[in-house]
Amino acid sequence: IPIGPEILEGSGASARSTYEARNLLETAHDDALFDYYTTSELAIVDPAANSATQVKVISSPAPYFSATFSPDGEYLLVKWLVKPWSHQVGWRRFAEQVEVWDSNYEHVAAIASIPVSENVPVHGVITGPRSIAWRPTAPHALFWVEALDGGDPKAEVPHRDRLMCLTAPFTTEPEEVFRAEHRIRGKDAWGADSGLLMLSQRERIRRWQYIWLLDVDAGTSRLWFDLNEKDSYNNPGNPLFRPLPTGHWVLHQKGDAVYFTGRGDTDEGRRPFLALRDLNSAKTERLFRCDPERYETFVTFVGDDEHFVLRSESEAAVPNYYLATLSN
Repeated sequence: IPIGPEILEGSGASARSTYEARNLLETAHDDALFDYYTTSELAIVDPAANSATQVKVISSPAPYFSATFSPDGEYLLVKWLVKPWSHQVGWRRFAEQVEVWDSNYEHVAAIASIPVSENVPVHGVITGPRSIAWRPTAPHALFWVEALDGGDPKAEVPHRDRLMCLTAPFTTEPEEVFRAEHRIRGKDAWGADSGLLMLSQRERIRRWQYIWLLDVDAGTSRLWFDLNEKDSYNNPGNPLFRPLPTGHWVLHQKGDAVYFTGRGDTDEGRRPFLALRDLNSAKTERLFRCDPERYETFVTFVGDDEHFVLRSESEAAVPNYYLATLSN
């Protein structure tokens, strides 16, 4: 039974992006259940150790939802939710704390204290840091995005977002790396070499995407290509990624080109493809395209960039997997 009446007041309220929220917490009992099911402990597992020392708990219980090591293994980026729980938004907009811990799993720096996001404008974003993550090609550098328009897509401003960076020992002020005219939608496509970062901006009114290439080390930036997000016939697809030995992921490149894979919509139907897009000219080379008589998709490279797994099916043949070679 609820412990008291539920009182909601809409006086003076403005439109906000919570109208589509579903399955929210509603009662004190819901809050208690959420406490119970989200509370966890962080632990390090050593599969080579004996059973007595295989698991080492490194934290007190809390509602953690992310913990990632820096590429050099010296720091840990930890994120957890902060009470009280909102009944207006889903858990992804609850208040959260973001900290860096050292290799002894002790607090080093508080990166962000993000309040509950109940009043985000429609189609807007939160103010303050968002999408905080390690740069995979640096020992211990954090990058994130911040809104410059108050998170309001209707605000008239010359720049909507900025890209920020903070490096160890995390005691200085974060550095602004890049200002974006439109909303930054993707910033985790790093190249394996130098400071290459593929960054995506979205212009909301035109439904247009701009793909920029940044060199965060040299401080340079340039537009690579742009596209109408509704034009499926000319959609270049999505870049492929590969893991580094550290476990972090970077763009899968072949020299100065990046592999892309996509659906390949045409007048004759969907013909998935694998392509290489040149970083200097944006020129595209198609390496594979689905046969019109079958439906075939690239799955993953195997061993090298010449062999890959192909998923193939037709009206008469069930889906199956094949080892394919690009040369033939």
